[in-house]
Amino acid sequence: MELWDSAKTSREAIEFCAGWDNKPKQAYDYILIPEQLRLVREYSAELHRQKLLTRKQHDAIIKGTAILCKKYRAGELSIEGYEDVHSFVESKLHEMHGEELAGNVYLGLSRNDQIATLMRMWMKKQASAAIGSLKNLISAIQSERRKKGNTAFVGYTHHRVAMPTTYGELLRAYATGLSRDEESLKFWLKQYDECPLGSGAGFGTPVRINRHSLARKLGFRRAAKSPIDIVTTRWEPEAKLADIMKIMMNHLNTIAQDFIINSMEGINVISLPAEYCTGSSIMPQKRNPDVLETIKRKAIDISGEAFKLASVGRGNISGYNRDTQGAKYWIINVFWELEGCLEIMGKIIKGIHVNEKRAEELLNQGNACSAEEAIKEAVQKRKPYRRAKIELEKRLKDGAA
Repeated sequence: MELWDSAKTSREAIEFCAGWDNKPKQAYDYILIPEQLRLVREYSAELHRQKLLTRKQHDAIIKGTAILCKKYRAGELSIEGYEDVHSFVESKLHEMHGEELAGNVYLGLSRNDQIATLMRMWMKKQASAAIGSLKNLISAIQSERRKKGNTAFVGYTHHRVAMPTTYGELLRAYATGLSRDEESLKFWLKQYDECPLGSGAGFGTPVRINRHSLARKLGFRRAAKSPIDIVTTRWEPEAKLADIMKIMMNHLNTIAQDFIINSMEGINVISLPAEYCTGSSIMPQKRNPDVLETIKRKAIDISGEAFKLASVGRGNISGYNRDTQGAKYWIINVFWELEGCLEIMGKIIKGIHVNEKRAEELLNQGNACSAEEAIKEAVQKRKPYRRAKIELEKRLKDGAA
């Protein structure tokens, strides 16, 4: 049953606005199964190189992870009833091959260095995807700027008409802020591209492994310099990454609010694309900017998760602290909420129509060229700028009266 005429609204917009209302969230550790299987494959190969696993044990583990990987892609796995992704994979390997072959799969590892490694692998993937989405959004903005860059637009301060600008300058501002977000993500990838595996619970492992070779095989530039540091600050890369996402979402929030205000009845400087607006369940005349408002709501959610991550490292002793377990949930929540935001904003920007005539009307009504007039009068009549500005201000008030 439809509550409003959705003929002009895209299915993408409807699903985006529905959020979690019509679908469940996955188990947090379920999404880490691919990373856990890769870790097990590479670690078992390292144990075999160090003669700590027999060829038969190594082959059984590799065969088992391949089966689990295939089942994961087919959607046939569930971690319900298992404590975490580590115990899930170990249990499944035991079921397939028995304790004699699979019993040493985590020899010398702690769950602490495993989850820290998985999360860095997962976050690197998310950060790289976000960079790609940012590049596409910036490209869309720049394309629109080339098409509509010289179109007159209203500049606001305090939500009041301030000075003339162009739509191109507004788009340039959006691209500039988002470009900084892209650079921040690239720096994050460089700063935290080190592998925790082999750090144990913060004090290393008694098992002899080549941590540097293992780090490279897991896709990292280097192994962790300090086992104690990388376990104690397990929350830190999550907090830094969430902070970048928070700032990026604040940039999207400003874009969304600009478009909402400028498309309001009575202002109408822009028209939003119909496929990214929704209707009302009671008022037939309404076309609402729900997609933009949903982006603003998501910005709030991400800001909240970033605050939690910035707080969880306070007062911890060196070594593993269980409260940092929350870092996994909060950073995953960040990227769950981010999903689709950059892509859908790009489509909205491409579909916006700018009403230059209406912009010029508002600029004239708001005396938006007054600053230029005051400066011109001060220069031409050789009077102090402040006096010229106040005199013009009084004339404008008298004219309004």
